[in-house]
Amino acid sequence: AIHPNATESCNAVDDDCDNSVDEPGSEGCQLYYKDSDGDGYGLTADVRCLCASSGFYTSSLPGDCNDTAYSVNPAATEWCNTVDDDCDSLTD
Repeated sequence: AIHPNATESCNAVDDDCDNSVDEPGSEGCQLYYKDSDGDGYGLTADVRCLCASSGFYTSSLPGDCNDTAYSVNPAATEWCNTVDDDCDSLTD
């Protein structure tokens, strides 16, 4: 089952003999969104299919509209502060 033409799977084995284990896009991978601010929501447009979270790719929830502000995410409360706090495309 391990040879150069094998499909790489999320199994901690180098299935396709390319000296990489469980690389992005492996069979069985999960979507992880980039969450630089650690608020639990990632950028919808910045996603990777990984076997496990890695670096800033830790969120399984998309929809963050400002990944540099912890207090701005789809679950946040909207405040009168000229910021789209809850990522609904409306400000205040």
